[in-house]
Amino acid sequence: MTKARRMMGILAATAAAGVLPVLAASPAQASYVDCTTYMSSLGYIVGPTVQDACSNGENGFIGEQVCFNLLIQVGVKWDDATEACSQARRG
Repeated sequence: MTKARRMMGILAATAAAGVLPVLAASPAQASYVDCTTYMSSLGYIVGPTVQDACSNGENGFIGEQVCFNLLIQVGVKWDDATEACSQARRG
């Protein structure tokens, strides 16, 4: 095997090793962090109630409802609360 061919094989293997993990990675999942980040990005203060709401939002359908109610109680807009809790639930 020539030196050039060997080098091409090494480069191909290196490239494949770098690309495969990216292709095989699972899609990102939203969670508590995404919920709190979303709330912060909209200008809401992420205090204890918002943190508690986002934490509850990770716990399935009922948790998502608790999340929504907590956020509405502290003055979060309907659409913002819906999206934040949805992001937490997908975690």
